[in-house]
Amino acid sequence: MVAAARRSAVGSVDAVSAAGRRERVRAVRVRVRLGAGLSRLSSSPALTLELDDGATVGDLLARLSDSEPDLAPALPSVLPVIGGVHAARRQPLEDAQEIALLLPVSGG
Repeated sequence: MVAAARRSAVGSVDAVSAAGRRERVRAVRVRVRLGAGLSRLSSSPALTLELDDGATVGDLLARLSDSEPDLAPALPSVLPVIGGVHAARRQPLEDAQEIALLLPVSGG
């Protein structure tokens, strides 16, 4: 009876371990290119960031605000561009994507 209980307990631990492995958070690695106005404020004109799977453009901007504090004041007005198309802040990011961050320009 005790041996059966031990086997059951061990089986439960194995099931929990397997479930924990399945629930590990995957990461997406993205490359960020900063437009001319932004690149002067950063440590580099191109950055590579690793974010949790399911991260959005908004999450990327929040991470940049933390990791590159000189960029923080400009980030609310940047135009994120992915594949030549303006990306909404709620758009999910994919692994190996490149995101350009541009400052809006007004002419006259």
